[in-house]
Amino acid sequence: MKRNLVVITAVVIGSLFLLVSQSTNPAKAAAGSFPLGQWTFESTTDSTGVFYSTNGACIEAGGTWYATTSGKGSGHWYMKGTSIHLHGNYPGAMAGVGVNDSFDLTVINKKLLTGYLQEWNDGGSYNGYYRSKWTFVSATCAAPSQ
Repeated sequence: MKRNLVVITAVVIGSLFLLVSQSTNPAKAAAGSFPLGQWTFESTTDSTGVFYSTNGACIEAGGTWYATTSGKGSGHWYMKGTSIHLHGNYPGAMAGVGVNDSFDLTVINKKLLTGYLQEWNDGGSYNGYYRSKWTFVSATCAAPSQ
């Protein structure tokens, strides 16, 4: 009876270990496979779903990015699990006042990210909340926008 209990306990513990290790593998695979290069992203107003903008960004190794379609935007990015965080700004973007960006994106697959964008200007007169969909374009980036 004790031997059976020990065997059953060992099987249950082994099964739990296998389930936990398998459930974390997709997150590790997604996090390790974020493609560097040219991305395009479309944003819609979070509260209404109304189209806001389509833009491009180059995601570089070392945790930096730059805008390829509008303004002289740039910043940094990092991954945490399957989440990607991008932060940066566009100096002088709105009437001479810089606009700041903060993206919180989830990896759907190697070519698709979805999540949220918050923008605000340095003067405090603008604050926008958007949903954003990023699509991978190419491993080669376009030149920085001017």
